[in-house]
Amino acid sequence: MEEKSPNSVKIFIFLGILSLIIITAVFAYTKLNGTSINFSFLKLLPSKKAESVNYGYNFVIPDTNKVEEAPTESVKEPEVPQPQAEPVKEEILSEEQVTFALNTNAEESKIGNVVIPKIDVNSPVFSGANGTKLMDQGFWYYPSSYVPDKGEVILICHRRFFAQNDPRSCWDLNLLKSGDLIQINNTSGQPVRYLVSDVSVKDTQDVDIFSVSEDKILKIVSCSLPNGLPGGSVNRIVVTATQL
Repeated sequence: MEEKSPNSVKIFIFLGILSLIIITAVFAYTKLNGTSINFSFLKLLPSKKAESVNYGYNFVIPDTNKVEEAPTESVKEPEVPQPQAEPVKEEILSEEQVTFALNTNAEESKIGNVVIPKIDVNSPVFSGANGTKLMDQGFWYYPSSYVPDKGEVILICHRRFFAQNDPRSCWDLNLLKSGDLIQINNTSGQPVRYLVSDVSVKDTQDVDIFSVSEDKILKIVSCSLPNGLPGGSVNRIVVTATQL
């Protein structure tokens, strides 16, 4: 076994003493300045960043120590569609007028349709005693009426039971003026044409509204406010037209 040389031993002892002097000096300095020092050999080793781990440019896992708990979102209840309001049904006839209509023997059926181009009306016309049911489908051919081309015809219709743009609705009757066209087509498609001669608002109990003559005229009757607008049944709007 080879022995160490005297010079090697001296160098080793010198380095040990020098290291002890340096360490002592460092501790003495930190003691005088009120600081502390913590030696860790692990800190000298290369370390990975703790903030995140990158698994591709668009998938980064954050440091779990720095992730805040996500706020809890309230779960919204699904919206339930609200039922549409029932259409307003106007009471156009008085009790006496209803009694008169029910005492007739008119057959209940569709007898044609009425067209009023200016206000986009194109509605079926029904005849029969049950005016309440028939008006819910279109225009009611009032039972005391004559046959078109033979005498006076009375048609009754709702203003607010149907939507304003429904072709069966009389909502815009107040917009009609003298000279506007109204056409009644029978079941065979033969037209009878009338020109508006008057638009008036009458009292609810005015008996002349539902009286008929042998004159070849047409009356369209519906409910009305006193100013002729839709919105109530305190009055009656009456459109009178003369056959061409």
